[in-house]
Amino acid sequence: MRMLYHAVDRQRVREAVRAKLQLSTNATIILCAGYADHRKGLDLFVDVCLTVMRSKPDVVAVWVGYVDRVFHAKQMQRVREAALEHRFVFAGLVENPQEYYFAADIYALTSREDPFPSVVLEALDATVPVVAFEGAGGFQDLLKRDCGILVPAFDTGAMAAAVSSLLDDPDKARSLAGVGRDIVRQEFSFSHYLHDLMIYAERPLPRVSVILPNYNYARYLGARLNSIADQTTRPYELIVLDDASTDESVQVIEQFLADCDIPCRLVVNAQNSGSVFRQW
Repeated sequence: MRMLYHAVDRQRVREAVRAKLQLSTNATIILCAGYADHRKGLDLFVDVCLTVMRSKPDVVAVWVGYVDRVFHAKQMQRVREAALEHRFVFAGLVENPQEYYFAADIYALTSREDPFPSVVLEALDATVPVVAFEGAGGFQDLLKRDCGILVPAFDTGAMAAAVSSLLDDPDKARSLAGVGRDIVRQEFSFSHYLHDLMIYAERPLPRVSVILPNYNYARYLGARLNSIADQTTRPYELIVLDDASTDESVQVIEQFLADCDIPCRLVVNAQNSGSVFRQW
């Protein structure tokens, strides 16, 4: 089940994870998850993080998942030689990995081969930008849609530079991750997966798209949106069109959509069109 966090909750989760890992509250986390072995590129992850750490004293590398003990021991020897073992955390298998995604600042996908890892979707769903190697898997088609950065295959120097550039430019990092989050929630939701399964089972479900136009109806939006979510036939998608409202409409819509498990999208006009029909 996917949990959703508001901004306040996200900050709480970030602080809680850092406290759990005994990190400073302002530590910057570079995250990777999975079985830490040669295929997943644990050695490449260490290379990238060691390089970034040389210029960024607040960076901490966090790996979630089991490790290949022999391979891990070899990499930790390199980390100890750099006297940076206090800035590498191997959390092991955790009960709620999603909180680690929400606590992270960058996801570094260092896999040598990964057909389409779910970690990319998990990171983008948590609004965390992804940096990965070209040619390492099918995920590159997704990241090429302006929601991540691809660097030459296994070039850890290039990946370190890309990670550093995003840490230096948080607006760009948020923009990339925001695009990715919207793509994931619109195209990779469980609802879409369920509809596809039912088609294969030759028992297709009705696909009902709900479009809600709005202009300055913040006081009614809660009831309107809840009535859509409460339908006995679950909508396939919800698209909310706001025509440059001057009240609190956008805030109300964003708060509702953050908790809504229906695939959804908010389109906000920069200028009022003067007619709800022009929004379409």
